[in-house]
Amino acid sequence: MKPKILFQPVSPFAINQSFGENLICISTDGSKKIIGCDGNNPPEGYKSLYGPAGHLGLDLRAGHGQEVYAAQSGTVYKIDTDPKSGLDVRIESELKGVKFRHIYEHLL
Repeated sequence: MKPKILFQPVSPFAINQSFGENLICISTDGSKKIIGCDGNNPPEGYKSLYGPAGHLGLDLRAGHGQEVYAAQSGTVYKIDTDPKSGLDVRIESELKGVKFRHIYEHLL
């Protein structure tokens, strides 16, 4: 039996937003209101939250107080709090000579 290389960070597993998706818009009037929308064709008064490149990550949904695990063993290089993303933990890992950065946000 092969050992697991990547682990599921949360269980149950639910994806809120995938790589490249552009499904969130923010108001342009200064109120910072966020809505679900087609970010490539935002409604009047809104713009894409992620810009033309779309979302450059994978958002997984977890319940309040649910345990979150690292997808791969590595080294924690930063723990921080941010007004937009709450508690952030960042981990660097390597697999077959390729370096990865795992970013876990909105933890609190």
